[in-house]
Amino acid sequence: MHQPFECGSIELIELAKGNVGRAATLPLGPLRLSDIADDDKKLKDVIISVRKDTESGMAFSEALGRHPKVFGPLFSSMVKAGEIGGVLEDSLVRIADQLEKEDQLRRQVRSAMVYPAVVLTVALVVMVQTAATTRA
Repeated sequence: MHQPFECGSIELIELAKGNVGRAATLPLGPLRLSDIADDDKKLKDVIISVRKDTESGMAFSEALGRHPKVFGPLFSSMVKAGEIGGVLEDSLVRIADQLEKEDQLRRQVRSAMVYPAVVLTVALVVMVQTAATTRA
């Protein structure tokens, strides 16, 4: 089962999106590993692997498909459709936009859940305090 994209993946898409016009057939060719945070070793390893695969002649979508925990089937399929249709850059832009929207929604949901969690915690503390005081 494929895991949701992390921010690092969005960084990868942004890097690919920004470089695809200059990279002709290899969107990850001009990517520099220094563009990615030092603490994201997994993402660097994935980029190295995808770069090596594309440089050896593998299609970009196939290279991405070899990392299903990072790039889900929808992602790989959209890239493949972009390759076939000759609109890879447009596909990467759409994917990046969608990932940004999903990340924003995930953050909004997380922040919306903070207030109810705090209220519930305070209510439980008050109930426990009241029960303890009543027994004494």
